Amino acid sequence: KDSVSESRAESTFSKLEIVEDFSAVPMIQTENKYIVYPVSNGMKVVDQYRASLQINFEDTLKELELLEIHSSPLLFPEVVELDVKEELIFNEIKEELQEVGFTFTVFGKHSYQITAVPNSMSNLSAEALLEEFIAMCADEKNVKTEIKKNLALKIAEKNATKGGTVLNETQMRGLINRLSKCENQVYTTQGKKISIVINSNEIENKFL
Repeated sequence: KDSVSESRAESTFSKLEIVEDFSAVPMIQTENKYIVYPVSNGMKVVDQYRASLQINFEDTLKELELLEIHSSPLLFPEVVELDVKEELIFNEIKEELQEVGFTFTVFGKHSYQITAVPNSMSNLSAEALLEEFIAMCADEKNVKTEIKKNLALKIAEKNATKGGTVLNETQMRGLINRLSKCENQVYTTQGKKISIVINSNEIENKFL
């Protein structure tokens, strides 16, 4: 009886592995943080926040590269005051910042008014964002690329599905499907692991 069950289980695992859209793959959520589903050699456990973060990061970066991010005018424009060094850096990166959705007006000596920000960042501090980009670019050589990467990461962090969010099976499958199309599926852009595989031998050894 056990050997028949094992044979059926192995057959199920192998069939699931070749389904590219995961539509027939049973999935469960555990701790409201991880998505677990069978693969041919065991079980895969995916961190839903990190998976969502990487999906959003790659999608947003593509939009930024294609200049498809739009501006959102600020109801209350923010004023930022810069020192001489910061202003030099700001003038070097202003064009790149405008490309990704920021707009500015001069507001006095070494002062600028931020009147619009990228759509997805409208609820964050525009002044803090600008200061962070200036600080980042002080040591970066490829300024244009780094601005887009960091902005994409900030937008991704804001929109990612947080741990603790309950997902139904359709949402889980949608997330795993989108992750399977990412350039990086195992590690986030920050180098953190997105998923692990617990192989069949490891599972069996737990019952010895």
